[in-house]
Amino acid sequence: MGCGFSIDASSSKESKIIAVLGARGLQGGALCDALNRHFPTEFKIRAITRDKSKLNSGKYGEVVEADLDDLASLQNAFKGAYGVFGLTNFWESFSAAKEKEQARNIAQACKNAGVKHCVWSTLEYTVDTLKPMGVQPLQGDYTVPHFDAKFEANQFFSDLGVPTTYLYTCMYMENLINPATFLPKDHGNGLMLGNNMADEKLPLVCTKDIGIAAAMCFGDPDTKNTSQYIASDVLTMSEIAAIYTEVVGKQINYVPFDDDTFRSMDFPGAAELSNMFQFMRENANFKLNRNLSKMQELCDRDKLTTLRDFLTANKEKIPFESKEGAKEETMSTKKLATPDDEEEIDC
Repeated sequence: MGCGFSIDASSSKESKIIAVLGARGLQGGALCDALNRHFPTEFKIRAITRDKSKLNSGKYGEVVEADLDDLASLQNAFKGAYGVFGLTNFWESFSAAKEKEQARNIAQACKNAGVKHCVWSTLEYTVDTLKPMGVQPLQGDYTVPHFDAKFEANQFFSDLGVPTTYLYTCMYMENLINPATFLPKDHGNGLMLGNNMADEKLPLVCTKDIGIAAAMCFGDPDTKNTSQYIASDVLTMSEIAAIYTEVVGKQINYVPFDDDTFRSMDFPGAAELSNMFQFMRENANFKLNRNLSKMQELCDRDKLTTLRDFLTANKEKIPFESKEGAKEETMSTKKLATPDDEEEIDC
């Protein structure tokens, strides 16, 4: 498992179709790149998007329009496909109920279209960890809705008998350079990173590595009906700040907050993100499951992207702005990325 070369014996010489939801986005786009690089003849990419005009078809075998809210359109988009890469974006609607319904549509469309392998991008269930700690639910019983909805959606695939790899992601490295999420900001006392992780290790993943891992899962039928946990690096927030400082040549400090303070901050999703970090801090299995050696095995010959590597490659693009500079885009001034932007910021 994880070698990336064990294509189903039942395959013909004709390339198998992999239908990729979110092909313009971070996860889906990275998967398309990885499939083109590692499996140029074994697989043919069918990019799924709500607006074909926004995709350059030269990168893909074909481009098909579909909408996660429209089961019939998904079933049509998956017709004849061997595999489907499935994901949803909580942050478009901030609704766990809607996200679950979209996941249900993906699973049902896979079943109806006879898909042989789905790789479903998912996350853990947080309620069992946080509820006993007195954390109040935010939607229904959910303490971190964008985690809990995805986890419960796993059941849709298993109940329908869809052969599925459950690909458990974690916080994107890309969020650390995105002004809409966790880019270090200057609030008058220098650049800072702040959250409620304290001194606990935080698993991070570069979305390029998500794409490689997903591609290798499609290439290895032994990953069907298994859970794969992925990360590229695991660091404390202080270590993240130190690496950031060294790479970009600007002093960046980590400022820890307690849970209640971070939860009450004035930006969209503050309570959601505070609960998320609290879960990642308190749930030992969240870190233990994201074993870098196992992730490296899954990604085969591709070296995992360390945070240092990622920041070095992207340091010229990081849009730092001082407090005195132009108006800064933050989570409260910039709309969170949506599927139209195809930049999921789920973790």
